[in-house]
Amino acid sequence: MMQWLVVFLSAMILAACGGTDTEAPPEAETEQGDSPVDTVAQEKGAMIANAKTHVYTIYTDFEQGSGFLYNDQGDILTNAHVVRDATFISLVNSDGQEFAGKVIGISLDEDLALVRVEDLAGKDPLEQEMEPVDMGTPVIAIGSPENAANTATEGEITNTGVDFSEVFVYIDLYEMNALIKRGSSGGPLLDASTGKVLGINSVMLEDNPEIGYAIPLYLKKDLLDGWAANPDPLP
Repeated sequence: MMQWLVVFLSAMILAACGGTDTEAPPEAETEQGDSPVDTVAQEKGAMIANAKTHVYTIYTDFEQGSGFLYNDQGDILTNAHVVRDATFISLVNSDGQEFAGKVIGISLDEDLALVRVEDLAGKDPLEQEMEPVDMGTPVIAIGSPENAANTATEGEITNTGVDFSEVFVYIDLYEMNALIKRGSSGGPLLDASTGKVLGINSVMLEDNPEIGYAIPLYLKKDLLDGWAANPDPLP
């Protein structure tokens, strides 16, 4: 039987730009602007930096995982296995600020949970992709692998419509080669071209750790919006 690990890894994106001087009279110099490659790298770096401000490291008395701001009500989306049976939930943002949260919706079948953080109400979430994407879509996974907060990895969608069923029931997953490790469960999978959230990084196979799987967000919107509209705080 396949063993499951739930996960995330890190990568930094550096952008460099510069100009060169050309021979000219002392009073006149020409400036060379950013190359197209530099500009693309800078834009991607800015997109990742912005996304990280919406991603949180989650701590409970049993697990460490990740989550991201789902709506402007202060709700953090994560995996159910990160917060189930927790007697406390603490969330830390990219600036090191700590917040308390409470579960307002959870599905132990679909491995999803919504955690409300009242102090985050009014903060705008990242844009979300509400249509399926194809194989080959470039992606960025963000989370806290092995408690290493604010880390990101790049890859692409390598398959779609993948189903698994063991501890949880996973349907129509995105398969990707953006590396993930234990501790990043619940972090967002972004479209590297648009910056929109595609899914929730949730699982990888122990015997093939270079491949990860994310739950497509568009498939779960009705469930999540129902929890947000009718919160049911667990004891």
